[in-house]
Amino acid sequence: MSKSRVKKKLTKKQKVRYSIIGGILLLLLLIGAIIYKANSTNNSKKDEKDSYEILIVKEKDPLILKGIVQPKDTQYFNFDQSQGKISNISVQNGQNVKTGEVIATYQNATAEDQADEQSQSLDKFNLAVSNAQDNLNVATDKQGELETQLANARIDNDKASIEASKQALSAQKDVVNQAQQALDSANLDLSNASKSIERAQKRVTTTVTAPSDGIVYINEKGKVDPTVAYATLVSPETVVNGTVSEYDFKKVKKDQEVDIKSISDDKKIKGKVTNVNQLPETSGQAGADANKSSVSNYSFTVQPEENMQYGTNVQISIKSTTLEIPKSAVLKEEDGNYVFLYKDGKAKKQAVTVSEAGNIDVVNKGLNAKDVIIVKPDKEIKDGKEVKVADNK
Repeated sequence: MSKSRVKKKLTKKQKVRYSIIGGILLLLLLIGAIIYKANSTNNSKKDEKDSYEILIVKEKDPLILKGIVQPKDTQYFNFDQSQGKISNISVQNGQNVKTGEVIATYQNATAEDQADEQSQSLDKFNLAVSNAQDNLNVATDKQGELETQLANARIDNDKASIEASKQALSAQKDVVNQAQQALDSANLDLSNASKSIERAQKRVTTTVTAPSDGIVYINEKGKVDPTVAYATLVSPETVVNGTVSEYDFKKVKKDQEVDIKSISDDKKIKGKVTNVNQLPETSGQAGADANKSSVSNYSFTVQPEENMQYGTNVQISIKSTTLEIPKSAVLKEEDGNYVFLYKDGKAKKQAVTVSEAGNIDVVNKGLNAKDVIIVKPDKEIKDGKEVKVADNK
């Protein structure tokens, strides 16, 4: 007869006891987990508190402005009706010309007619001079005769003849003076007439010459239309003319080095600011709507290191030397402002001069680009103290 194994059942009391023990064990495990997590969090917070955020000081992004390439010098030649009509343009479109080279010739028909008329009247003035000279010669000869008579009367000691000769000679001298004045007047009239003819003749043909070396461009329409230049002379040297708004006006300075980039081909060229116009190109107009505001723009000129194509649109990049740092990095103390540099694992106290600019401070003195500073220093940091930093440069 086989012996069967009989399973012993737990009593109700035993079940209650085991349930209580299991609950206690579970509670102990839960408390242990909470304590472990709290310790981990505290350790993490301690590590975070012991480390500081750092920042590499950088220069502000460059100022980017727009510009266009234009000739350094431009001369416009417009039709001048007072000179007559343009009879000839002596140069070709796009031709290189030298200083003094003839560009165009005027022909003045009115001046030509005046010169012809005055030339015809010149014979009359020449005849008047000739007649006045003859009259003077006759009067002078007569004066000579009377002087001889007076001399003879004195030799003869004829008082009556001497007195008569003196009176006649005195009267003749007046005649000679009058004849001389008439000759002078005739010569003056002749001279004025000759000069007038000379001026008229100069106005008949007028040439226009190049005031400087350059390239000349011709517009045939301008030969009869004074509102259009018949010739435009441009220098081979080029400049870049740019504009800057009133907000960035003080950032553009004469002799400042800039980078020029062509928009069409990304070609980059160095340049220098040669002039900044102190007067705005545009401003609010009188009588304009008070609710509308306008921004003034100022022109400036850049000399590129090499000539560029006329009319090319470019970007002008002006490097900024401004250093900006967070306000939280600056400690304001009684004797001045300070920041903490981070160098070789240690904090170094550094005096700085700053000016406020909104939510940041602009460094005027005390820091250089690429310096590393502690963003939020606290009272625990001391000069020369080793510090732990977060890896967030």
